[in-house]
Amino acid sequence: MLTHYCTMGNQPRMRTSDAGSGKQLSFGFVDATNMKSPDEAHMHALKITFADRDHFSQEWTMKKDGKDIADTFTFERTR
Repeated sequence: MLTHYCTMGNQPRMRTSDAGSGKQLSFGFVDATNMKSPDEAHMHALKITFADRDHFSQEWTMKKDGKDIADTFTFERTR
């Protein structure tokens, strides 16, 4: 379970249904606080992928105007 404390002022809560393969976690929308309606723009999903010990990515999906908008962030460990 996770809570996304969004700069839009709402707090969507997401849950993963299982531990996945160990390489990936997928979270889906459960509910949110501080949202006027379910149609209000909000983060709706998160997929975390662990490529290796030094790399992972986050794919965030926002639901806005009935459409899904995805954005991926890639991280690399520095030594």
